[in-house]
Amino acid sequence: MFTFLRSIRISSKLLILNGIAVIGLVVFGAIAYNTINAIKVNGPLYQRIVLGKDLIADVLPPPEYIIEAYLTVQLLNVEENAQKMDAYIGKLTQLKKDFSERHQFWEQNLPSGKLKQALQIDSHEPAVQFFGLVDQRFIPAVRNHDIAKKNLVLKELNRLYDLHRSHIDRVVRLASDMNVADEQSGKGLIKNRTLLLLGVAVVLIGLVSGFCLLISHIIATPIAKITATINRLSVGDVSVDIAVNRSDEVGQLQKSVAAIISSQKELATSMDRVASGDLTAQIIPLSEDDILRQACSNMVKALAEVVNEITSSAEHVASGGSQMS
Repeated sequence: MFTFLRSIRISSKLLILNGIAVIGLVVFGAIAYNTINAIKVNGPLYQRIVLGKDLIADVLPPPEYIIEAYLTVQLLNVEENAQKMDAYIGKLTQLKKDFSERHQFWEQNLPSGKLKQALQIDSHEPAVQFFGLVDQRFIPAVRNHDIAKKNLVLKELNRLYDLHRSHIDRVVRLASDMNVADEQSGKGLIKNRTLLLLGVAVVLIGLVSGFCLLISHIIATPIAKITATINRLSVGDVSVDIAVNRSDEVGQLQKSVAAIISSQKELATSMDRVASGDLTAQIIPLSEDDILRQACSNMVKALAEVVNEITSSAEHVASGGSQMS
């Protein structure tokens, strides 16, 4: 890992840092969104709670609870007005239709379990028998004014209603328990997801901080060494040296400083030769802008010309003296 970071550019390091931050934020946002989506209004958890409340509303009072049908039967039993009797019979028909429609709704939407068993089977079967008995025996007995038969059928209807009611009471208890459990589940979900979000945030901060410290160490330490080398070079110390061991921007800086050191050492060597009397040393400027080497080169050429002139004059003086003697 450390070797890899040494070899990539600073811009790449910063991109990695940015990538970590972005990924962390995306994960953080995804978890937050999932949590909000789970507990928001009309979210899955909310829908389950509403479903339970709708269930209770449907069974207390109708249509899933046949108490209104049972009351209508009692009213029909004592009614003598033909027009009102027809109205009660029509109402019973509508109540039966509403009961069947809501039964289909809960069959499709209520999850399997004890609650569905209690509503869709246990309480449903006596209700179906109740409506069947009303249609097949009780209403004909009412229309025929057969009091004995009405009373006999009414006893069976009372029994079926009581059985249905006992199962409905159980449905209410189970639905209430489901709602409480769902509410507790919601609280637990919020707590767990909140802790998870905090954990992700802490890990993200740790990763970003650690990576920043690592980059700081990788960049700051060699730059400090380069600075110390340049400071020594600035006061004329060409004995310094610098290692080139990276390929990023810091490595490029190391190469540049190493080139300066090499150039200064070469110039110092050439000037030492000149100082020792070797005027044949060639000092070649590295570029048109290399003022220092140009000046040194001009100085060596000027010294060579002066030395040549002195040598030539000395030779002339020596030649004249020989002729005089």
